[in-house]
Amino acid sequence: MTIHLNEFEPNNRNQSKFKLLKQSCQTFIEEKTQLKQKITIEYYNEDFEILFPKLLPLIDQVPALVFLDQNGIKFLSAKYFLELEKTRQTDFLYFVSSSYIWRFGERREFKLHLDIDMAQIRKKQYHKIHRSITEQIRNKLPADSRLKLYPFSLKKGANIHGIIFGATHPRAVDKFLSIAWKTNEVNGDANFDIDDEASKCQLNMFETPKPSKIAAFQMELEKQILSGSITNNLEALNFTFENGHIPKHARDCVTRLKKFGKIDYNDKTPCISYNLVYKEQKLVPYSLLKR
Repeated sequence: MTIHLNEFEPNNRNQSKFKLLKQSCQTFIEEKTQLKQKITIEYYNEDFEILFPKLLPLIDQVPALVFLDQNGIKFLSAKYFLELEKTRQTDFLYFVSSSYIWRFGERREFKLHLDIDMAQIRKKQYHKIHRSITEQIRNKLPADSRLKLYPFSLKKGANIHGIIFGATHPRAVDKFLSIAWKTNEVNGDANFDIDDEASKCQLNMFETPKPSKIAAFQMELEKQILSGSITNNLEALNFTFENGHIPKHARDCVTRLKKFGKIDYNDKTPCISYNLVYKEQKLVPYSLLKR
């Protein structure tokens, strides 16, 4: 396996961070003899705008995982998303600072690289900024794009950072969402209670209780199935991934629909999982039952 690492400080003649990166990696590899036999590291000390086009053909040739660190304005450019969207076997993680975008998002030099609607972002709470950014970037993708984007917010003290994960293959999507929901079983897209789910559990005689994120998804999935928009396990799984949920959330919903006599299917389970749908290519139709 080959790892490509780039560190470049445009205003630093000494390039101390690059030297430290190289030294740290070499020391680590020397200490881990098993890794030394399996990993090759290529080091780069170049401007990202120049290096990215050079490495893009290589990224497109082989299965790749790309890490992009914001590290300024220009690395946020939508053009990098669009280029990675064209590749066939690439997953990527994009690190984004909420405070950086909140402070500089309306500046002209920022919009030259990533033109996002800050008014729309400011309508949402500050700690939900990664959701809004991800949604706006999704809207910039081609209509027929297979690229799926998912945010995950990380709170550390008063600061909120985050990542945007991108992938075209459903297996990669399945793995990421599984890890995200394992990290936080309540919302699956933050390491904290981003939607204040705790308060939703409190009873209030004057207000209709708001559904949790999982419950809201299951209500929408049920609606789609009972309306005939979703007719089988493949469509149910794709809908689940589109909405950033894991197969279990969908299975619980569909199982419940069968239990209460609203639908039927000729299998022991709803068969909603990556392995059953994409690996084994098992298609299970859902039939609506008349009441």
